[in-house]
Parts: sequence; C-alpha cells; structure tokens
Amino acid sequence: MDLRERNLLQIEEIEKHKWIESEKAGHDLGEAARIDWVLKYAAKWSEEHPVTDDKLPTDESLKAENGISKDIP
Repeated sequence: MDLRERNLLQIEEIEKHKWIESEKAGHDLGEAARIDWVLKYAAKWSEEHPVTDDKLPTDESLKAENGISKDIP
C-alpha cells in the first residue's frame, strides 16, 4: 500500500469513527471525534497498516490517474 492509499484509508476510518460517536451522542461531534480517534487508535492502526511503497506519486502519474493529458500551469 502506498502512502496515498494509506492516507485515504485512514481518513475513511476517522470519518467512520466520527459518525459512530456522533450517532451515540445524538449530535455531530466534529473535530473532537477526529481527535479522539487519533488519540485512541492512530498508533495501533499505523502499526497494522504499514506503508509498503514509500514512493510518492509523480505529477505525471497523478495526471494519468485523473485523465489529464496536458500540462496545467
């Protein structure tokens, strides 16, 4: 898993936690729920989801992935 994929997966987990905790509380907990996830779960989650491809995507690979064929100034 590359860094970008890992970050997207982590954001998904954080937002899931925010939704669950907000439902329990009966209102949107917002940033507090995100911080709660980081404090409670980030270290363990990071151990369980290591970056195996630490190369950052190039501008060209991002353009190709998003269907952009010309240079953007």
